[in-house]
Amino acid sequence: MATKKDLAESYASFIRRNAMTLNVVEEICNKLDSLSYSDNGKKLSNEDKLEIIGYIEEALNERRTGGYRFSTESEDSTAFIALMKAIADRYKK
Repeated sequence: MATKKDLAESYASFIRRNAMTLNVVEEICNKLDSLSYSDNGKKLSNEDKLEIIGYIEEALNERRTGGYRFSTESEDSTAFIALMKAIADRYKK
């Protein structure tokens, strides 16, 4: 299995490409829900998923070509914050 950070980088790229689609939250959650450990086949816990979500946020906030960050490329990052909150809320107790 890829590392949590590797998965987060992949999901961050997915979000960058699909952020304006209506079902991006559902697609990311489906990807997270499908993950399991390769050594024992056990599904990831909600805590593991929240850790990956944290890494996704970090990846999206890293400077990209041109010096911009994904979350600050527009004047208003409310949509980005709502997107990440909607994903994380699925796994919080």
